[in-house]
Amino acid sequence: DERLDLTRQMIFNMRVVKFYTWEAYFRDRIEEVRSRELSKVKWIKYIGALIGMIGQSLPTLMALTCFAAFTALQGGTLVAA
Repeated sequence: DERLDLTRQMIFNMRVVKFYTWEAYFRDRIEEVRSRELSKVKWIKYIGALIGMIGQSLPTLMALTCFAAFTALQGGTLVAA
């Protein structure tokens, strides 16, 4: 949103930007905002991947936990019969 506003402001005032040679200034500001946005997007993607990994491994972990609890409470071994 901030990057879009800066870009819109630069395009709207293109004559003034060109006249005073502020291209580098606006480019640097836009790239700074863009890098902040990308770091936020990466963080969100990493969190989503972690949640997906936990969701995919949860059934296996639950089965192992149930088998471990059963054998610990019964004091014996698991038999297929």
